[in-house]
Amino acid sequence: MRWLVGTISVPCLLLGLVFFTASLMPSLIPRGPAVQGILGGVVTAIGYLIGRIFGLLWRAADMPRLSGRHAAAATAMTALGLVPVFLWVLLYSRVWQNDICEQACKIDPLEG
Repeated sequence: MRWLVGTISVPCLLLGLVFFTASLMPSLIPRGPAVQGILGGVVTAIGYLIGRIFGLLWRAADMPRLSGRHAAAATAMTALGLVPVFLWVLLYSRVWQNDICEQACKIDPLEG
């Protein structure tokens, strides 16, 4: 399977998760579950791509890189800080969107 996918970068996945979390923020244009899923997937892919490009530029500039235990510790600390924020936004995104729909737009809350 590695020949098909290549190596997957955990820091880039975490950046994609940040982008996905941002896509869950409420907007004045209500989004149904299908549209939100498509938007979240596209935005996550863009975040991952930005991370890969940044990593490529970092290596091309011959900048120092973390490796071994230090890299694993930095990735774990980032994940431990990011995952609870992601879960919090995931749990409350529908509530926030419905509050905006009811207060600002005067339309019915979203279902789902």
